[in-house]
Amino acid sequence: VVVLPDTGLPASEGATGKKRGRKALPENLPRERVEYDLPDDQKACPCCRHQMHRMGEAVTEQLHIEVKAKVLQNVRFKYACRHCDRTGINTPVVTAPMPAQPLPGSIATASTLAFALVHKYVDGTPLYRLAQAFERAGVPVSRGALGHWMIGSSEKHLARIYDVLKLRLRSQPLIHGDETTVQVLKEMDREATSTSYMWAYRSGHDSDEPIVLLDYQPGRGQIHPQTFLGDYRGIVMSDGYSAWRTLEG
Repeated sequence: VVVLPDTGLPASEGATGKKRGRKALPENLPRERVEYDLPDDQKACPCCRHQMHRMGEAVTEQLHIEVKAKVLQNVRFKYACRHCDRTGINTPVVTAPMPAQPLPGSIATASTLAFALVHKYVDGTPLYRLAQAFERAGVPVSRGALGHWMIGSSEKHLARIYDVLKLRLRSQPLIHGDETTVQVLKEMDREATSTSYMWAYRSGHDSDEPIVLLDYQPGRGQIHPQTFLGDYRGIVMSDGYSAWRTLEG
């Protein structure tokens, strides 16, 4: 052991190298054992040919993601009265009800809608590519049907979440605002070359739970910030676009 002389300087911490190798898979994921054993004719010792005993196991882990499509058959039992059938004029038939469906009349369950919405709006997957993914899985779903799923989910469910977030945003003391032009290819009574606007609003950076909302408008014909913000009395931080200067209060 080499003893270094005392220099009077504070001891320096040695450089710690980073641990190499891949990160362990999350502990909260379920585990499924897939066991591999030697054939019986290979359990003899290759040296003395006596029978070997199992002394342990070597375990490695792999990430397995499997997406399966299945069909849920909603079976609603029907009931009728035999007495009324024999003696009455009318025989009432009572059918067991189903729970409320996210999109009545649609083949999509809540899980399927969530799958499509995440791919469209979180991962940015165009609907035609999502339709191709369904096709590869053996489930033909047209791009038009996917569009109806997006619109129906927005109108029936996501709009309510949007309205609640809008109320919370308007309760903040500071709101950031900005706008940008967008082009909508197919919109009723408008040409594909028409210019539309997407207005963006965000709560202040010191907010514990930041809120970001987008508001689509087909043009500049109205005071769009005032339409979205209503009677907001806080501070709006924006650029020099003249529409922001028309805010009241």
